[in-house]
Amino acid sequence: NVSLQTGEFEGFSELASGVGSAELGINGLVVDTEKLDIRVGATGYINFHGGEPVKTYDQILTNGFALASYEINERARIGVGYNFEYVWADYKSFRLTNAVEGSFRFIPYKGFVTSLYYGYQRRDYLFDLPSNLDELNRDGGVQRAGIDQIWYTPDWTGWGQNYVTAGFRFRRENSKGTEYDSNGYAPQVGVGISLPWEMFWTNSFGYEWRNFSNPSCLIVYPLSDSPIPNPCSATAARLPGAQDRRDKILRVSTDLRIPIIETVFVDLRYAFWKRMSNVDFYTYERNLAQFMITYRY
Repeated sequence: NVSLQTGEFEGFSELASGVGSAELGINGLVVDTEKLDIRVGATGYINFHGGEPVKTYDQILTNGFALASYEINERARIGVGYNFEYVWADYKSFRLTNAVEGSFRFIPYKGFVTSLYYGYQRRDYLFDLPSNLDELNRDGGVQRAGIDQIWYTPDWTGWGQNYVTAGFRFRRENSKGTEYDSNGYAPQVGVGISLPWEMFWTNSFGYEWRNFSNPSCLIVYPLSDSPIPNPCSATAARLPGAQDRRDKILRVSTDLRIPIIETVFVDLRYAFWKRMSNVDFYTYERNLAQFMITYRY
């Protein structure tokens, strides 16, 4: 699978910049029996921005995974997966993650598929923080759990089968510092629509509420006229005006898949994220437009 992508990121106004990116990946079945499938794969990804100061957001990411899926019977299947990821930011070592996930998928009745999953991710950030910024130490773990319900609708148009999805996600983060300790929950819905000439259109919508366990040490307090966030310290984090951080995250995406020949198709994709926080430092919008070509063999 080879993809060419372009994107646009806009966070703080002074960091507005275009983004170029490229991705190369390969995956395939190494075990393919009547009951058991094992798939492995790897991906390399790079994105790059304009000049300073946004160049510090350039990233290189390598990812490897292994996923085993076992069919219990014609209505139920279990899965176990492992994922490894190494990230360079501004071309310096940034983050190492190891993650495991278990899933259970079953068909309560024809046309409906229910999936349950739980995953744990261990993250290590590979740079040193000054001792007075210990609250920003994000080394630690993230737990994720969720349920998805998929309804495959009849082929009413003759163009192919459609589907509707509804899901619920839960996320909990615990780190060595206090800034990012949080729990969050997110409902999401999606729809897949078959179109003429074997095209397929998918849309998804999600909204997350994320609640943090402590007042943020990056709040700009009313007592200060400086636009620079206050230093992170146990004292600063509890000054008058400090509130527990609350974020709301909106995610919307749409994707049109267009077959070219039997083994090649094109994806046109647009995604939008909007993060709203009572700590201005974490408020941003992101727009991503992608053009991808995939070859399967």
